[in-house]
Order: sequence, then C-alpha cells, then structure tokens
Amino acid sequence: IKYHLQALQIAETINDQSNVVASNFGIAGAYEDEGDYSQALIYYYKLKPKLEAMNNLRALGGIESSMGLCFLNLAQLDSALKYEQNAYQLQLNSPDRAISLARLAKIHTAMNNYDVALGFYRLGIPIAISNSDNNALTELYSGIFTLFEKRHQYDSSTYYGKKELAIAQEFGSPVAVADACSDLLSIYKKNKLTDRALKYLEAEAIIKDTLFTREKIKQQQELAIQEESRQREKQAETRIAAEKRKENIQYAAIAVGVLCFIILFFLVSRSIIINANWIRLLGVLALLVSFEFINLAIHPYLSRYTNDSPVLMLSALVFIGAMLIPMHHRIEKWVIEKMVEKNKAIRLAAARKTIEQLEKKPDNT
Repeated sequence: IKYHLQALQIAETINDQSNVVASNFGIAGAYEDEGDYSQALIYYYKLKPKLEAMNNLRALGGIESSMGLCFLNLAQLDSALKYEQNAYQLQLNSPDRAISLARLAKIHTAMNNYDVALGFYRLGIPIAISNSDNNALTELYSGIFTLFEKRHQYDSSTYYGKKELAIAQEFGSPVAVADACSDLLSIYKKNKLTDRALKYLEAEAIIKDTLFTREKIKQQQELAIQEESRQREKQAETRIAAEKRKENIQYAAIAVGVLCFIILFFLVSRSIIINANWIRLLGVLALLVSFEFINLAIHPYLSRYTNDSPVLMLSALVFIGAMLIPMHHRIEKWVIEKMVEKNKAIRLAAARKTIEQLEKKPDNT
C-alpha cells in the first residue's frame, strides 16, 4: 500500500493516467487482501470513472466483479448482486466471465437461491476449464462445495471439495490448498470420519504453518525496509540540520564581525563623537550574538557529551555566559575609556582650531 501510494503520487504529478489506474487498482487489491473491504471499495469507486473514460471494458468488468465480492463480504447482498451482474454483462465475450459466474453463484447461495446458484456454477465450470482458469475453477468448486454442504448433500460436497483440493494443488496456491483442506475437514467431521478428518487437519496445519513462516519472513523484510527508510530519512534530516546550523553560524559570525567593525570604526575615527550609551548598546548586542555564535558552534558536542540532558546543557551554557560577561565588561570599559579620551581629543582639537581662527581674524574695532 505504501509503495502503491507513492507510485500514485508520482503518476498524478506527471499526469500518467495509465499508472494512476494501475496504482489505484493495486491499493484497492491490497486493502481487499487485508480484509478491509470498505477501504477497498473507496479506491474501486475512484477507478470506475477513469476506466469508463478509457473505454477499457475488460478492466471495468474486473473492477465491478471485485466490488461485488467486497459487498458480498460486507453482507450487502443487493449491492453485491448489482455489481456482479454488471461485471458479467461487461465480460460476456471475455475469458474472465467464469469468475463472475462463480461470484454470482456465491451471492445467490448467500440469498438461499440454491437452484439459481447451482445453475451459475454449472455454467462457469466448463468456461473456466476451457480457458485453463484455475483461479476461477477453485472458486467455483469451493462455492459449489459450500452450496451442497448447506443442502446437506455431503457426498456431492465431498466430491467437489476433492476437486477443489486437486485444482488448488495444481494451481500451486498454498492459501487455496489450505481452504480446500479446511472444507474437507468440516465435511469429514460432520460425517464423523475421524481418520480422514485428521488427515486433512494435519495437512491444513502444515500449510498454515508454512504460510505463517512466510508471513513472518515477509514481516521481517518489511520491518527491515521500514528501518532502512527511517535511517535514510534520519540521515537526510541530520544533513539538513547540519547545513542549517552551518548557515546560522555564518550569519552569527557576520553579525559579530559587523558589530565589532562598527565599534572599531567609532573607536579609531578621528572626526566622529559617539555617546557612551551607544557603545554600551552595541556591546550588549555583540555579547548576545557572540553567545549565540558559540552556542551554535558547540551545540553538537554538548549534545553528544551530555546525552541531551537539559540540566547539563543549561549548566554548560551558564558557565559559558559566566565567562563571557566579565570579559564583555572589561572590553566595554576599555572601549568607553578610549572613546571618552578620543572624544576629548576631538573636542580639544576643535576648540584649538576655533581659537586659531579667531586669533587670525582681523580686529574691526
């Protein structure tokens, strides 16, 4: 389902309607296999208008048949019959019509219309045999087995149960073989044929054990794939975070550089008089940006050595702040003293220049 959904997203992005249909069909089939028939129907309903627009009658018949089976499993027999009849009409000249006949018969069996159901089964069996459709044939034999069992015709039921098992073994489907063994087991138990029942019970147990082992292997493989995907996502997130941190460090370094340059410019300028309060403000900004720069630079190491412990990380940052503040005060005091001396020198130079200009000015009185 995960990969079908990813394929669907790509197909929709590039407007590939053929693969949109294929992905929706895969999703619906997966939900149907999971027994989530309501969710399967949602995707089958999405498929119908697309297949109608493409005039793909064979695929549309398959979808209608699957929808009929979903409604049958949801015990909504009227809806099941409607869609299965639609499917059969669409597949009149198709080799796939045997499966629709099997499902029409199942629906009528569920409705207790046994004679009608038997007619559909007998119509479908030769079609499935002529087309070598073993999948439809196992479904037909399984259905006719159930019909005769409901009518308490156990000899006929046993006969078709054995046919179901033979085709399932030829077909090579462990699930179909297990279902056939389960059917025969139920008949022999009802007839109190313990030895024969035990035989099929053992066979069913072996097959189910095999299926369980396969399922466990499949689950392990899925877990491995999920973990690999998670690790890739984690690596991508780590890489993005590292790039972002590197970018933030660069911005912080630029800010520190700009503030230091401004302070240095004011300090060495021979013509600009600056208030000490401006120096204090610039100094506080420089302190904050410097602290952030150091925090960004050492954060990965702090995280690793403290195991992301909030208490230890806060203690380390407080320690860094405790070292920066006295240094900041000393530098600020030194810069202000230099600025005051520079301002006095500028004012003294300006006063001397004014006096010289006044002395050179001729006396008009």
